[in-house]
Amino acid sequence: MKNSHIQVKTYQGCQNPDAVYVLSRGLNSGKPLETPCPNCYQILTPDPRQAKAVARILFESGNLRPYLHGSVVEFVRIDVYRSQFTQLWETLDAERISSVTAKLDAIDQYLVNLSDQLKKVKQLRHHLAIAALMP
Repeated sequence: MKNSHIQVKTYQGCQNPDAVYVLSRGLNSGKPLETPCPNCYQILTPDPRQAKAVARILFESGNLRPYLHGSVVEFVRIDVYRSQFTQLWETLDAERISSVTAKLDAIDQYLVNLSDQLKKVKQLRHHLAIAALMP
């Protein structure tokens, strides 16, 4: 990914289909977004798909947590985010990004399946308790 032109700037309300948006405030600072919101940064690179994957890796790694500022609503300063994103962008190659992203997607799907199973177990517990009340 080296030598690629990267721009990270504050979202100003004009949506760009080639941009990647990440949350800039709160404990989820750095989390990639499907649609922009007032509290987000806009990332422009030659490859938006790869940029979204790098942003996701940066968020999931927790590397931004030490840089959270603020006492009421935490935030990551744009210069810090730009630096962390650029460093990761230049370090990772496309193959590694793809590999890690595929594994993160698989884990996300596993979590969805576990959540569904947990709902069913809770329903079963509820129905068992109701059945116990029947004479």
